[in-house]
Amino acid sequence: MGYGAPQVVEAQPRIALPFGLFSVVALREASDPHWTNGVEWQAVSCDPVTAQEWQDDPDCDTEIENFFRGPAGTGRASAFTAVGSFKCGTPAGRAFQEGEENAVADLLAHEQSQVESATWRRMAAEATDLNPGGALDMGPALAALEDWIGQEYGALGVIHGTRGAVSVMDTRVSSSGSRLATKVGTPVVAGAGYRGTSPTNVAAAVGETWVYASPALFGYRGQVFTTTALDRAKNDHYAIATRQYVVGFDPCGVAAVRMNLA
Repeated sequence: MGYGAPQVVEAQPRIALPFGLFSVVALREASDPHWTNGVEWQAVSCDPVTAQEWQDDPDCDTEIENFFRGPAGTGRASAFTAVGSFKCGTPAGRAFQEGEENAVADLLAHEQSQVESATWRRMAAEATDLNPGGALDMGPALAALEDWIGQEYGALGVIHGTRGAVSVMDTRVSSSGSRLATKVGTPVVAGAGYRGTSPTNVAAAVGETWVYASPALFGYRGQVFTTTALDRAKNDHYAIATRQYVVGFDPCGVAAVRMNLA
């Protein structure tokens, strides 16, 4: 048995959870930092075009108008901040000097789940329950979300669930590279930061969870910034690492379904 202080070694590197939100969000780089004030954009129509029989008739203006579709409206998304921290202790110590590096490592290890948590809250605030009568089994629940994506959004959307919920979808969801997708190709996010709660932020009963469907997502991600903070009561210093994000989707609504896990 040896004596003295233990040897200092490198920690086991953290590996980001696969199939999370970053697997489907296209994070944009921007030289203009004003996106940190939030972004807005003009969205195209959400509904798919309804086929009409064309008539070569100069008096059919009303039917021709059925082909014309206006915009869905203005989409908006606010910025939020992901945070990592590390307790440095008192100044001049080794931990204090390494605090910034450790705070950045903490941020990188947890930022995806923080972004997922913020995105889930945003989706829940806009979500509509497709089956207010109760929970659906997995097949009907996914079918309801797929139908909503096709009928109300009309483009390739995204299905969102907790990692536990997605883990039991093994016969209905498959992986390809870094992505999960349903049998008809809809991307699926297994979010560690998702809470599986209802649109009114109510937890599902045991054996149930909520799954959402949204339009396609995009986002902006800034640079990592570091600073320090002081807990004056204990004279402990903390290194803080932060990074700003925006995650947005077209204003076409969000669908929610309560799903049985068994």
